[in-house]
Amino acid sequence: MNSTLKAISLSLVIGSVGAHAAGGNSTNCRNVVSEYEKIYSGPASCTGIFWYATYENGSLVRKRGSHTLSQDVSETNRSTTVISGLATIQVESITGGTLTERHAVSCVASIPFSHEEPIYKEVCDKTPYAYISTYEIPYQTEVRMSADDSDGHIVKKEAWIDGRRVSFGKHFLEAMSIDRTTYYNVRIKVTDNDGYVTEVSKTVKASPNANCPGGPNDYTCL
Repeated sequence: MNSTLKAISLSLVIGSVGAHAAGGNSTNCRNVVSEYEKIYSGPASCTGIFWYATYENGSLVRKRGSHTLSQDVSETNRSTTVISGLATIQVESITGGTLTERHAVSCVASIPFSHEEPIYKEVCDKTPYAYISTYEIPYQTEVRMSADDSDGHIVKKEAWIDGRRVSFGKHFLEAMSIDRTTYYNVRIKVTDNDGYVTEVSKTVKASPNANCPGGPNDYTCL
């Protein structure tokens, strides 16, 4: 029997699946300005309203009072702030005397615009992604090569099998002997539009299918 087998074309893929991948890594990371943030600071003031009771001509009267509050605000990205304080007033008692009262007051004040500050974010380039997948079938292993680039596009794809330049894509590697597994070294190299290069290699085996019920020459197991 001739120990060298010719390639067998099979449309049905069976057996185990293997894969080897590389790339997709972050590189050349740097901080860039993504937007500008408005900053506010300086003197802020507003008028707070409160209610109080006092006697007028022997009758209890409810009145509304106001009090101006101010505050020096340090740098912030908010354009307003709440200012709180106490308002001190004189009210008339039921006996006609004068009482001093303090009322809590708060109000929302606008803060003067100061300047804009840049907001930075980290931006990274991505290396291209290279992928070798294998599908084992009796006497052959189908090798598939693929590549992608998440932040651009692939400009060059190269492939070698046992050091011999081949087209980038799909290849069938056969077992050259009916009683021995044949090993192939598959290497691919891809380059993206940013000039980043990713290489990946995989040792691929093509074996006679010794698990067929009738032995390695039994094609019924397909």
